[in-house]
Amino acid sequence: MNFKSIYHIKLVLFTLILSLFCNFSNASDKVFYRDSFISNSIPLFNNLGCKYYRQGAYDKAIECYLKDFEMKKKVYGDTPHPNTANSLHNLGLTYYIKGAYDKALEYHYIALQIREKVYGDTLHPDVASSLNNLGLIYYRKEEYDKSLEYLLNTFDMRKKMYMNISHVHIASSLSDLSKVYYSKGCYNKAIEYILKSIQIRKELYGDILHPSLAISFNDMGNAYYRKSCYDKATECYLNSLKIIEELCGGSHPDVAISFNNIGLVYHAKGEYSKAREYYFKALEVKKKTNRFNIKLPEKLK
Repeated sequence: MNFKSIYHIKLVLFTLILSLFCNFSNASDKVFYRDSFISNSIPLFNNLGCKYYRQGAYDKAIECYLKDFEMKKKVYGDTPHPNTANSLHNLGLTYYIKGAYDKALEYHYIALQIREKVYGDTLHPDVASSLNNLGLIYYRKEEYDKSLEYLLNTFDMRKKMYMNISHVHIASSLSDLSKVYYSKGCYNKAIEYILKSIQIRKELYGDILHPSLAISFNDMGNAYYRKSCYDKATECYLNSLKIIEELCGGSHPDVAISFNNIGLVYHAKGEYSKAREYYFKALEVKKKTNRFNIKLPEKLK
């Protein structure tokens, strides 16, 4: 008997054994193997989506997140599950960053509904996150009262979850609320919330400089500027500038924004030579970063 004959016999025997195994395997086994394959495939699409999202390839990210969502629907069906909500959450975030706010609302709202069914009356960070996302979308759509409704619910939930202890999520909620009040022209209310946010962040970070502090000081400067409290506005902008320069160096685009804001304050005060100084500092930084888009007021040209 030659080698080819032996190989042929072995192949026939293997086929028979495989056939017997398949015939005797019950339906539940087949479902188990199918679902195991699907479950093991799920992270692949989600991870690819996250990779494309970080790269700014948002359309590809959406494509992967949609596949991830479809796979999870096959696994969990109509049963509310945190993983299904997470897929919808990721889709909402990606549409938000693309500026497709109505589409983002759709996905975040469904994610919220699922999370509320999963966690019930239990306070959970994911439910707070969904509420927060909806509030931010309405803020971008300039529907400020609707935005406040969701952001205040988020804030109240986070205070209960963290028992009023200083926490980064509480600071973030305060900061988000301040932006909405600022946009509504409620500058005193905006300053109130920013000050609370800064206080919490200082408690959390101590002497460590953090980008969020620079943003908060800049936002507070904007509010004081709108109130014509120019000295306080300058103080806030200088604090923001100091943090940015320490963290990012003197050639960062946000340094140019700080210089420009300080120039605007001096311009409003009628101190045009001082305003010119800061406007030109802003222009110099913009040249280095290839973001040359600041225009001097006519009086200063």
